[in-house]
Amino acid sequence: MDATEQNHLPKKKKSETEDDKRRKKIVPGSLLKALVRPGGGESSPVDGDQVIYHRTVRTLDGVVVESTKLECGGRGLPIRDVLGKSKMILGLLEGIPTMHKDEIAMFKMKPEMHYAEKDCPVSAPGDFPKDDELHFEIELLDFAKAKARSHHELRYSIASDDLGVVKKILNEGEGWESPREPYEVKARISAISGGGQVILSRKEEPYFFTFGKSEVPEGLEIGIGTMARKEKAVIYVRRQYLTESPLMDIAQDLEEVHFEVELVHFIQVRDMLGDGRLIKRRIQDGRGEFPMDCPLQDSRLSVHYKGMLLNEEKTVFYDSRIENNDHPLEFSSGEGLVPEGFEMCTRLMLPGEIALVTCPPDYAYDKFPRPPGVPEGAHVQWEIELLSFETPRDWTGLDFQSIMNEAENIRSTGNRLFKEGKFELAKAKYEKVLREFNHVNPQDDEEGKVFGDARNMLHLNVAACSLKMGEWRKSLETCNKVLEAKPGHVKGLYRRGMAYMAGGEYEDARNDFNMMVKVDKSSEADATAALLKLKQKEQEAESKARKQFKGLFDKKPGEITEVGSEIREETKTIEEIDETKDDEIEEEEERTRTVVSTERKRKWSEKAWPIMKNVMVQIGIQLWKRVCSEIATEIGLLADNWKYLLAGLLCQYIHGLAARGVHYIHRPGPTLQDLGYILLPELGQDKSYISETVFTCVFLSFVLWTFHPFIIKSKKIYTVLIWCRVLAFLVACQFLRVITFYSTQLPGPNYHCREGSELARLPRPHSVLEVLLLNFPRGVIYGCGDLIFSSHMIFTLVFVLTYQKYGSKRFIKLLGWVIAILQSLLIIASRKHYTVDVVVAWYTVNLVVFFLDKKLPELPDRTTVLLPVSSKDRTKEENHKLLNGNGVDPADRKILLVSQRPRAQVNGNGGHTDNATNGA
Repeated sequence: MDATEQNHLPKKKKSETEDDKRRKKIVPGSLLKALVRPGGGESSPVDGDQVIYHRTVRTLDGVVVESTKLECGGRGLPIRDVLGKSKMILGLLEGIPTMHKDEIAMFKMKPEMHYAEKDCPVSAPGDFPKDDELHFEIELLDFAKAKARSHHELRYSIASDDLGVVKKILNEGEGWESPREPYEVKARISAISGGGQVILSRKEEPYFFTFGKSEVPEGLEIGIGTMARKEKAVIYVRRQYLTESPLMDIAQDLEEVHFEVELVHFIQVRDMLGDGRLIKRRIQDGRGEFPMDCPLQDSRLSVHYKGMLLNEEKTVFYDSRIENNDHPLEFSSGEGLVPEGFEMCTRLMLPGEIALVTCPPDYAYDKFPRPPGVPEGAHVQWEIELLSFETPRDWTGLDFQSIMNEAENIRSTGNRLFKEGKFELAKAKYEKVLREFNHVNPQDDEEGKVFGDARNMLHLNVAACSLKMGEWRKSLETCNKVLEAKPGHVKGLYRRGMAYMAGGEYEDARNDFNMMVKVDKSSEADATAALLKLKQKEQEAESKARKQFKGLFDKKPGEITEVGSEIREETKTIEEIDETKDDEIEEEEERTRTVVSTERKRKWSEKAWPIMKNVMVQIGIQLWKRVCSEIATEIGLLADNWKYLLAGLLCQYIHGLAARGVHYIHRPGPTLQDLGYILLPELGQDKSYISETVFTCVFLSFVLWTFHPFIIKSKKIYTVLIWCRVLAFLVACQFLRVITFYSTQLPGPNYHCREGSELARLPRPHSVLEVLLLNFPRGVIYGCGDLIFSSHMIFTLVFVLTYQKYGSKRFIKLLGWVIAILQSLLIIASRKHYTVDVVVAWYTVNLVVFFLDKKLPELPDRTTVLLPVSSKDRTKEENHKLLNGNGVDPADRKILLVSQRPRAQVNGNGGHTDNATNGA
């Protein structure tokens, strides 16, 4: 777009600021300016500029009231303000923007232009004559844009919001990185007071300090934290930021200090865990830009390193240049081949960089094969030099077989890590291949089958890792991806059953194990072993529950809470024990088969367990816990969605009023010719109740189904959310219905609406209350407006379509459609509507639900967290942490180990992300 086009675009209107509102109150003649000494240049300060000026205030008789100049009794310290940001009196806010640099001007101000202004943001000094007309002499020393980016002029930057620390750049630095805690800094520093007195003389040797250790005044450290290498600047620090430090003594009467700083060098120091235990200190810079040129993702690294014990002698226990004949150590990251602390720090190095890493024992050799001479619990220090690294092979352009070979190699590495108990690393390998699979596009059915099987296998491996890591819900979600793609996947059923078992969902686990046998008879041995294990866990849980609740009602009222906390702790212990017992690898499955043969040899009497004892009490307790838990969940959802529910119910009321209104304007007439009336026999008045009975059953059944999660575990719905969706469908359909039946009124076909009937008109209401309360019995009996399409069919079809999507019983889904068809026929046979009313309802409701369902957000699955959380881009978040020099949070270390980048398309076709997510 060129400049001419931009000129014709409507300009955005700036919002009015408080200062703009103050300027509108200026009365002509209340502020006068006299030029004492002209300044230089043509520019004047504007909003956003920092201005530095001296101020002398006199009465009209020439008596000095206050001044910042030494010759007038002041301290010689100029004032610094930022126009539009600092709090200033109205006269200066209006007058200073009219001045030039080095100009001296006299402003004559009425009281309302200085401290007598109503709601003045600046308080007057104690004995200041704020009600007098005064002369303000202003000498504008300098002004510049705050945080301007020009390299050809001196510039200022605001280092603190209250203007207590301001930096003036003299020479630009190199690079973008600035020092921060706990970096080590070398800088040449000198200081003078605001009045020009030398406080700290410049030294040839730079001053060395650790950032964040209070080794320099706070304001100076804030300013240096905005500098780059080799930058030179003046940092103005006011009294509130002049803290005591080893650098200099701070006199009590100092109001401001000007530090001239040259940042010679700083050493990058990173607290990798955020607790000071794992520290990486860069002692030689590398090549490239950080962190883009670091081996963040899985790579092949080549390093030299020297390992030392952190004892008094700094005992060297390994030096690759000596021990390995100057051959470097080569290893692939992400495979657990070196200690975790070693790999974490190496991933944040640049080629050619040398770093000194101080590592605690749990990230060094206490969880890794210990070299000779390294005792257990020893802290170590590595001096690491990253020689080079190779990134993983890019799959772009590879043929399908080569891609599958690469995937198999990575999966084999994951299997090895799994067997070694390194579940997090193994999971990272499997997930890496799954991410790459998002960009793979099989070309034919045979490749599609191979690809789908490989992806299902990887998902199941991820599920096994999640289960081992105690994340049974994530394991469940991953298994569901496989079963959605292939419902009869035996291994998927087995893994999901184990996940259910780990989460205490025993009934669901039993269903999955039983389904295994139905799908594949050869899996009977595995299913039987799993069912035996399930029974054992149920018995253990029952035994624990019996012990927990035993004597509960013998407790005094004050002791009940204590018992509840014990129950929660013991339940947690059960889950932890259960998670350690589940083993998903093939060796464990072989052992479970052995358990089957052993168990079959036992006598039934030895395996029997008296589970019927107190069974009703246990069922009651579990039911009560479920109802309480569900109520708490639904109340939370209701708090977030009550407005939508209320609006939906209000629209139902408005629809009722509209229907009642059309009854009043109905005109009786002969029944129109109708094809349905010809084909279907008339039920008659004595049997017209049948259609109402069917509709009532449909309505009540659907309502009960939406509340069934309070009693029976549901995999699909939350009651509040499902009703929000249902009401949205109903409101849309009823809105169309109201428009339709007010467009044309036809003679009604019902018995009490036909021409000549005494009940063909709806009697007038007896009161306003009767109108507002919608007397439904009278409306049903006397209502005669032909409403074009049936409201009974709207409700029936919305209910059936909703259950079709969120219900779980296939038989009920089929039954619902059968009942909907039956309801249509009964409405016509009862002569409550014309056939066109039913037909219009069928296609209108289906179209409304189809299109509205695409617009509404998808309901969360109950097997996942309560409400889906918009996921952040974890890679960007990690890079953001690295760029700002923050330590890596321990909970996010796996992001560091499994960084990802987008891949190009394979075979020139776009990847099917949805299919990759759901499994093939």
